[in-house]
Amino acid sequence: MRPIVVLLFALLASPTSGWAQSTSAGTGSAGQAAAGSAKSSFETFSKYVQVRKAFDGGKAETEAGAIGLVAPGKDSKTYWLVDAAVRTTPLNWQINSSGTLETFFFPSAEWHHMSTEPLLEQKETNKAGGGLNVELWFPPFSGWRLREGLIGKANLTRNLVRDTTERSASLLLETCAEGVETHEDQGWEGGFRPCAELTYQGARRMHYYPYVGFERYTKLAIQSSDAVVAPAFDGSTFVVRVQGDVYPFSEELIPGNIDGLAFNFDYAYRRVVSDATDLTSSNLNLFKFSATYFFVKGQAVGVGVTTEFGSSPAVNFVSQRRIVLAFRVKTKS
Repeated sequence: MRPIVVLLFALLASPTSGWAQSTSAGTGSAGQAAAGSAKSSFETFSKYVQVRKAFDGGKAETEAGAIGLVAPGKDSKTYWLVDAAVRTTPLNWQINSSGTLETFFFPSAEWHHMSTEPLLEQKETNKAGGGLNVELWFPPFSGWRLREGLIGKANLTRNLVRDTTERSASLLLETCAEGVETHEDQGWEGGFRPCAELTYQGARRMHYYPYVGFERYTKLAIQSSDAVVAPAFDGSTFVVRVQGDVYPFSEELIPGNIDGLAFNFDYAYRRVVSDATDLTSSNLNLFKFSATYFFVKGQAVGVGVTTEFGSSPAVNFVSQRRIVLAFRVKTKS
């Protein structure tokens, strides 16, 4: 048990967070002025910077980052806890005068540090790294109302305990429709063009996002105790991916009003284009699918099943089959 934990920084970068709201608890004009100033400063900070536990594309992106002092007590020394990541909100640069040739970029940095705690079976961790996401969007093709974008991602993580480094990078081509309109009395609209909302009578029913490109990974072996459960992977892949959401019975256009049944899908085909002798095949497939029934608007509370079959880069492309049945709750940030 940790008898002393002094958190210096644990917040989600959102102007509606509990921390921002609590600053209005001062009394009198001086307290109100100080609270207003603190809230204004936090809102300005939140406009340009996001703070999370991690930016890994998973659950950690919904959790608060933390920096603090931990005094575990018996058999462990007091240490600094750092479990946080920061990322700028997307910065936009319009290259031409019409704004049709533009780029978005947002760098990020993470640090995760904790010491050994035998009672919690916690091992020493000291990982730091950074990443950069860049999007370059080109003017739409005349008459097609489609825009092409290059999506680049790069990440580097340094394990300061083991003196090792993991790297990943990808460059993908994405196609998106633009200028799509919807009306409440016009039946099906939007077609099946990528990124466009397929609507019926003005209600959102489906959208999908296709990608094609290349990825590069330098990943260490995954171990459990002293056993290697996923060998190291150092190689490149050609990838074709499509992901999307389906709301078969939706009567709402705004995502925050949608409830009822929702499907999510994500399929990726990868062809290994470099030597990777530890893989059983150079053709890798990954399919994720979830079906959830939400009882509350905004997809806040529901129950559903999620399946994942195939080879994921998260586990060094070791083939797996996972099925999760869960009660889902999502609060507003």
